[in-house]
Parts: sequence; C-alpha cells; structure tokens
Amino acid sequence: LGARQYDRVKRGAAVWNSLWGILAELVGITLYLAAPQLIGLFDRNPEVIAYGVRQARTITLFYFLLAYSHMMAGIMRGAGKATVPMLVMLICWCLIRVTYITIAVRIYPVIDVIFWAYPLTWSLSSFCFTVITGRPTGYIRRRIAHCVHEQPVKTDCECSLYCDRNGSDHFPEELRHLIRRLVEFPFVPFIEQTEQSYE
Repeated sequence: LGARQYDRVKRGAAVWNSLWGILAELVGITLYLAAPQLIGLFDRNPEVIAYGVRQARTITLFYFLLAYSHMMAGIMRGAGKATVPMLVMLICWCLIRVTYITIAVRIYPVIDVIFWAYPLTWSLSSFCFTVITGRPTGYIRRRIAHCVHEQPVKTDCECSLYCDRNGSDHFPEELRHLIRRLVEFPFVPFIEQTEQSYE
C-alpha cells in the first residue's frame, strides 16, 4: 500500500479528497451560472434550454458529493478492497436510483423528481463510504495496520504500488516521463518531490 510510505498515504487521501471536492464544486458553480449559455450551444429551443437549466441548477452544486464518492472508492480500491465500492455504487447509483425514480415519478409526475435522483443518491453513497471507513482516512489506517502488523511480509514490496520481481520498490522510469509529458506545468515541483521520495 503506497510503497510503504504510510504517512503519505494518509496525507494524500485527506489532501486529494479536499482538492477534488473544491475543484468539483468550482466546476459545479461555473455550470450553475453559465447553464443557459452552455446549453444554448447544443440547442436554441427556449423550452429545451429551460429544462436543461433546471437540471443543471438542481445537480451541479452537489458535484462535491460525486467527487467524494469517487475519491473514497479509488482509495479503497488502492487499499485492496475493490468489492466494497463496487457494491456501494451498484446499490446506490443503480438499484436505489432506478427504484426511486420508478416509484417517485408515479407519485409526483414532474421531471424535477428525476433530476433530484442524482444528488440524493450521491449523498447516500457519500454517507455509505463515510460510515464504512469510519472517517475519510479510517480504512487506510486499518489497511496499513494489516500490512504492518497482522500479515507476515513475504517480500519487500508486498504492500507496495510498484515493485519488481526481486521485491524491490521503484518508480518506473517510463512512468516518470509519461507524467512529465501529461502535466508539465504547474505540477513539476510536486512530481519532482514525488520522484525524490521514491529514490
């Protein structure tokens, strides 16, 4: 887990949850304010634009919940528990969402009921992930304890993200160059710091 740099795993989980939440909310606010103009790029029909704006202004301010759910799912997958986020997302975003729409539309037949299905199920999945992990970094700490204390270490990189056949940790040279090309600026200092920590 995290090339055995467990403190960085915990800091990274907390920092990236915050950053992605802020970024998602900034995108949501932008879409909320610019919804008429953006939807007008696809269709000039005033009625279409009106419905599009209603949907955008219902769901966009809740994008931080979507980002949180995806981040917690990614953290749990990286910690070796891919089944848990899969089940949470299938149940919350598929089963419950479709069931809610099917029942609620029959009771209150307006399109806003469908629009609200997204923030409601994003909220539910975020709640589930928070309960499952105890708090955003709770599961990570338990996974670290599992790697360090409960399981005998068979190789030097049993809990590592990157390891070779001899069991030594390393950061692939090809991946370094790929990252540099994808994000040249402004993240070069962060990449260089990351590389140094692996060396």
